Amino acid sequence: MRLFGGQVHVLEIAALGVASIFAYAIGYSLPLLAGIFLIFWPLFLLQLLAEGVLTALIGELAVVYRKACPPKPKPARPPKAPAMPRTGLARSLWSVPLVIMTAGYGRHVFETGRWFL
Repeated sequence: MRLFGGQVHVLEIAALGVASIFAYAIGYSLPLLAGIFLIFWPLFLLQLLAEGVLTALIGELAVVYRKACPPKPKPARPPKAPAMPRTGLARSLWSVPLVIMTAGYGRHVFETGRWFL
């Protein structure tokens, strides 16, 4: 079943509800998550660097393999129908969990009176 003029499926709305519940709960721990990211950002940068190196290495190996063993041509696929662009409320539907997470953090600040931990 589709809503918003066929732009959004009902299961997408259900997934947004679940994501909003988790986002509201995470809103309380936003300062803790920020602290973890502040402490571990060098490790995250090293992971990104290693991921880039491995991606480039695997890509080069694929190029060498394709030169050694050229692929066999596959039969042509029928063209897919173009995706319907979202308009109106459906365009900004996935920003709802972010707003709910901010509300969860706002409630934490209101209840504790502290901005950070």
